[in-house]
Amino acid sequence: IASNNLPLNPPFTLTGENYQIWSVKMQAFLEAYELWETVMEDKPVAALPANPTLAQIKSNNEEKTKKSKATSLMQNVVADTAFYRIMACKTAKEAWHRLKEEYQGSDRTRQMQVL
Repeated sequence: IASNNLPLNPPFTLTGENYQIWSVKMQAFLEAYELWETVMEDKPVAALPANPTLAQIKSNNEEKTKKSKATSLMQNVVADTAFYRIMACKTAKEAWHRLKEEYQGSDRTRQMQVL
């Protein structure tokens, strides 16, 4: 899986003013490392059965790792001012949506701005 080889420092940081560009780059980055679906779906990791096979254990561990990587990545590609807004978020999806709301606004807010 490509997501095992994440670079330590992605080449971009959300500062606030660059949200539109950052979000496009971030989505592409997450897709390249097979994490975008993990962020958007945010499904709970299924519990292992009573006597799991090695394949089930491996799959379960991979899903947990993907969630942790996605959350860590979201926390590490934002400036401190943005980090304070997402530091209480438990999942990457929650952080993604909080940043979107903060810097782009909700659909309702954007409609009001157009008017």
